[in-house]
Amino acid sequence: MASDKKQNSVENSLENSTVGGDFVGQKQTNNHYDLKDISALWDAQAVEQFALNAASHITGLAQDIIKSATPADEDSDFGLLAADLKQKFIDMNCSQTYQLHFHQAAAFFPVVDELVRADVLNSKGKSIRAICSYIASIYLKMFAKYTTGDEIHTSIHGQLCMKLSDPDDHRAAEVLIAYTINECGIFNEKK
Repeated sequence: MASDKKQNSVENSLENSTVGGDFVGQKQTNNHYDLKDISALWDAQAVEQFALNAASHITGLAQDIIKSATPADEDSDFGLLAADLKQKFIDMNCSQTYQLHFHQAAAFFPVVDELVRADVLNSKGKSIRAICSYIASIYLKMFAKYTTGDEIHTSIHGQLCMKLSDPDDHRAAEVLIAYTINECGIFNEKK
């Protein structure tokens, strides 16, 4: 095996220096790495991994929502004053249908609140909060592309559910988007 090892030098353009070492292989190549390419690849891989993890947590949330026997009363204010929530929908150009959709999802906010508390108490990496942050980052990327809150919501939902096929998981994603709106993580601007 020792005869297969050759002393090679590979130029490392990140540091503008030469790195030496033993490399196994028959082809000798000089590899040049561009920092921008590596950063973009790492970002894409990190986002993909987070999306897979988020999908797993959304799946768990879906199961918790299904098991929940007592969603909140539909007349609840969900933590926001009704006038504040209504203004949010007006500012974001949301349809009446979207507002009804939000209120249906909001019935499960107590379940999500309980899961957030459990995340903190069990030190599970605050997964629900991490997903809400992920939703907010998608929102920031999509805000300028669309003219209504309905369209932005649909785009966020599409990003969250790329790897999900179960309708319950899709419903859980809807609940998490509504929850993020309610927690003032998104939909704070005016369209």
